[in-house]
Amino acid sequence: MDSQVRIEGYLVDLVDNAWRADVLPKDDIRVPLCELTDPESDNGDANLTPAAKS
Repeated sequence: MDSQVRIEGYLVDLVDNAWRADVLPKDDIRVPLCELTDPESDNGDANLTPAAKS
């Protein structure tokens, strides 16, 4: 029957205490200006920057 799920084997516990205790860094991340979108883009294409338009 397709509506019944058959689980064969054991499920692996992916979340352990070390994962719970891990913390993301709070440092700022440097992003090159050429990778940012134009904040004043009114044409609907957010991928175009002033340098890419010319």
